[in-house]
Amino acid sequence: TSATSTPTITGTATLGAGEFLSVEVDGIVYFNSGSQLNLAGNVWTLDIINDIDPDGTYEVIATATDQAGNVSVDTTVGELIVDTIEPSPPSVTPLNTNDTSPSITGTAFLEPGEFLEVTVNGTTYSQLSGDISFSGLDWTLVIPEANALPEGRYDVAAVSSDGAGNTTGDGTVDELGIDLTPPPIPTVDPLTTADPTPAITGNASLGTGETLQITVNGRSYSV
Repeated sequence: TSATSTPTITGTATLGAGEFLSVEVDGIVYFNSGSQLNLAGNVWTLDIINDIDPDGTYEVIATATDQAGNVSVDTTVGELIVDTIEPSPPSVTPLNTNDTSPSITGTAFLEPGEFLEVTVNGTTYSQLSGDISFSGLDWTLVIPEANALPEGRYDVAAVSSDGAGNTTGDGTVDELGIDLTPPPIPTVDPLTTADPTPAITGNASLGTGETLQITVNGRSYSV
């Protein structure tokens, strides 16, 4: 299976004195006396330079011929599959967490024979090895504790691949943030009042994405 329309095709042939090899692909016949079909020992290599189009399955007919005109033809069929179509791009759901072994999620539409790999902090996890689970189009990767992530921001590189070697990556970067640092401790100003609906004050330094919650007499208020 080839992801290019100009593949390199290989095979074997044992030629005696005066015998020659021809290989036919997509209606074009190549001979081992030419520049594209080369024989090294018993291994032949054919470099296709004219685009094979459209994508599909093609017969590669290898024929050995002797000086008397006797021929031997290979017995296999449908040896060449040209597939230049890239998989659909996967996605990664942004996540900020204090869990150093987080569950990372996203989506991927995979055709039969396609698979997903996800790389985080230099480690690649594969659907083929069971690292990534699927529910419909939704995928989940749980970072194992052995690969726990230090605090920081990480790119989650999700890549869909097919059997021909075509790949498509997600279009986002730095989707994962591990934050182990708690916000600064807020303060509450002491208050004694005869007002049953008092204004309570204090101080809080909130960073981007941080929130403040105040609980009084069992009721919580968010700022």
